[in-house]
Amino acid sequence: MNFERLLHTGISYLQGNPIAVIILVVGFVIVLTAKPKDIYKFLVFAVIMGVIFYIISQLGESTSTGLKQKDDMIHQTRKKDF
Repeated sequence: MNFERLLHTGISYLQGNPIAVIILVVGFVIVLTAKPKDIYKFLVFAVIMGVIFYIISQLGESTSTGLKQKDDMIHQTRKKDF
């Protein structure tokens, strides 16, 4: 997962759908003023889960890259044998 691509997609969505963004922000402000303690707990939880998901996805990408390189080396060795 490329963070820059994700950020660019989010910014493009925000620029293309200003009404939806305004509705979300107004809803968020209403909920934040109603129960701020619960919202802050949820935000902390969401950030932690986002960080965990990002780390796992980065580890998955690095593993798949290593496996691809290993397979390429095996195929190169087999070609030389024949």
